[in-house]
Amino acid sequence: MASPLEEWKFLIGKWKGKTIHQLNDEGNITSKYEFKLEPSEKFIHSKHEAHNKDGLANKSHSYLYYDSNDNKFKRKSIFSYGFINNEIEYFHDDNSIHFEIIIESLPTGFEGIDWRSYLKKISETEVVAGLELRKEGEQYKTYNEAQLLKLRNA
Repeated sequence: MASPLEEWKFLIGKWKGKTIHQLNDEGNITSKYEFKLEPSEKFIHSKHEAHNKDGLANKSHSYLYYDSNDNKFKRKSIFSYGFINNEIEYFHDDNSIHFEIIIESLPTGFEGIDWRSYLKKISETEVVAGLELRKEGEQYKTYNEAQLLKLRNA
């Protein structure tokens, strides 16, 4: 039986994006992504750069995989800010994966905040990547959301 990861291999290639929703509206953020099957076909590796009006805001590397022991998607994301997101699927369907996030090396100011992320497939050439947060006793709200478009001939 094929891994559910197969359905996400359309990501392989180069993408560009822009933030379409930012909780703390800090100006326009643009992103570049490159997805590869690395180190093997069992992982989708993503290299990401985010730029704001001042230049490079952050970089990250992520590894998306399907854990057949837990029957869940998982993702490890390493950020230039100095922390790691351990993301574990809490829901997926044919067009989306939703993760709960456990942060290693929790940054100051992130205490008491729960984080979630998601990937939504709009088409083979468009996805939405988002991040949500909630403080204790509150509902989740969008922290940021980026619309990504696949580059042709990339």
